[in-house]
Amino acid sequence: MSKYTMQLRYVCDIVGRENVEDWFKQYDLRDYLRDDEIQLILNNNVWSKDKLARKIVDHYYMREIGFETVALFKHYVKVRMQEIMEEKLPLIYSSAIKYDPLVNVDYSETFTRAIENNGESNSESKNKSSGLGINSDTPEGQISKTEILQGKYASQTNASESESNITDETNTS
Repeated sequence: MSKYTMQLRYVCDIVGRENVEDWFKQYDLRDYLRDDEIQLILNNNVWSKDKLARKIVDHYYMREIGFETVALFKHYVKVRMQEIMEEKLPLIYSSAIKYDPLVNVDYSETFTRAIENNGESNSESKNKSSGLGINSDTPEGQISKTEILQGKYASQTNASESESNITDETNTS
């Protein structure tokens, strides 16, 4: 144990536990919330000053206060509780609100879209193809196309020629 400070339990023995708990209640809820918000928290039994002060004293009961005098500790408790309440009371209030998120939200959407498209397309294509297939059971050397078409030296021949013209015009608006 330190030479210049004491544990919270000794402070409770000197000034009384009720007085120490009162130090942790020295803030006004109206500084942080509206009256209707305060009533909502208190009516739903979510939170109370007495309950919070009792829990704080119980939690730190065997720890040192960290200050040389009890008056200095009392002052810093008051300042620190005001800082904490400024940050945490809105969170406590929001947890006290009962709401259904699916009822409070509108999920409908409306889309309006106008499309303008003016275009013209012209295309023309020409295709010419020819083919020759040769099958010889007894090849004897080189053979020319005219000899193949005459049927010489080949068992089977196929020849084809085709030609096509395509013209396409498209107007879009």
